[in-house]
Amino acid sequence: MAQAATEAVTGAAPTAPATIGDSEFDRDTAVTLREEGVYDAELSAGWTIIHAVNGGYLLALLGRALGEALPHPDPFSVSAHYLTASVPGPAVIRTQTVRTGRTLSTGQASLFQYAEDGSEIERIRVLATYGDLDTLPDDVRTTALPPARCAAGSAWPTAATPTRCRCCSPWTPCRRPRSSWA
Repeated sequence: MAQAATEAVTGAAPTAPATIGDSEFDRDTAVTLREEGVYDAELSAGWTIIHAVNGGYLLALLGRALGEALPHPDPFSVSAHYLTASVPGPAVIRTQTVRTGRTLSTGQASLFQYAEDGSEIERIRVLATYGDLDTLPDDVRTTALPPARCAAGSAWPTAATPTRCRCCSPWTPCRRPRSSWA
């Protein structure tokens, strides 16, 4: 229904359905399995900053590929290294399972594009740990303690943070004595 309305308004032909949802982001981050561990993607010009493709968008593409390649669906920890600037156009994502356990899987992925001479250029490399959020118990909590609070309920300033807190005007230094900072 939405595709028919879009076609009627814009005159554009309907697009292929997205793999996750039906948003522009879902369609633009879709990956196509070429063979085990290898995915094809099209880097959209709509996600560029000046001439380079946005890094968060690239990370979403790699995350999508890893989510399909690993036995656990949800990213728990991701480390990305941006090696060279990406440009809109075709790309290849190669994934590798590093370790698979009962509750977590670790994988790596790299996004490549082709240079004018046909050689591959690695653009971004990711190492990530995936798990399954649906299998976690409801009582999972952090052991971290909240930061110390001032009388107004905002965090006390510390030597490592600016000398302002929300209990005082944002334009004046905190009125609390420095000796009382956490």
